[in-house]
Amino acid sequence: RILSRRSVQQATFPVTKEIYSAAERLDRTSYYGLGWKVHDDASYSHTGSEGTFVWIDPSRKVVGMALSQSAGFDNPREEFRRAVTKAIDSAK
Repeated sequence: RILSRRSVQQATFPVTKEIYSAAERLDRTSYYGLGWKVHDDASYSHTGSEGTFVWIDPSRKVVGMALSQSAGFDNPREEFRRAVTKAIDSAK
């Protein structure tokens, strides 16, 4: 084990959730922890400026990583994450 369970819990706690009103939170599906984007489904991710994308989904026991250089283009990282999640869920 490299990081303690407590360290991971602290890094993936949605610290920015409280800055939004209840009405604003209805439209959000993610917040930020300490260096991680924390999603409502309890997964978390981190992105790079040119398309690199890492996500961890503890409930599905999945770690995904897409390394790319896509400056100046739309980057489909969220679509990619959803497609992988859908494929995993449909394979069960």
